Amino acid sequence: QMLARLSALEDSAAGGGAGGGRMDALERSVRAVQSVPVPEKVLSAMSSQLMVQLRPVCASAAEAAVARLAGSVEAAEAAAAAAAAAVARIPSGVAERVAKVELSLAQKQAEGLGDLAVLSAAVEEAQRRLHAAEER
Repeated sequence: QMLARLSALEDSAAGGGAGGGRMDALERSVRAVQSVPVPEKVLSAMSSQLMVQLRPVCASAAEAAVARLAGSVEAAEAAAAAAAAAVARIPSGVAERVAKVELSLAQKQAEGLGDLAVLSAAVEEAQRRLHAAEER
């Protein structure tokens, strides 16, 4: 579902060419966040409802980043607002910390301050926090 949204936003981006490479890198980064393994003990500590709440945050942040790359500030701001609303529903814990990284990314993209390097940094930070939580 998220990849379908990314594809739709990518298709709406002007042209292709050099922008296509940036979109591919963005998609790889988003997939990297989604593919981080979560150990059984961490999964058992999180309710399935929490995981359901976390997915829209990641999707909204990715949409904000893609929309910003496509030059649509309005779409980026709307996605950042959706991410903020999703974070507000998440209780304390590992998921909240990861979600806040994604929200920060979405907000920076919406403000026009970020680029692909910001996305990569957010991905790395999200992965670092998940690994730190796994070690506890």
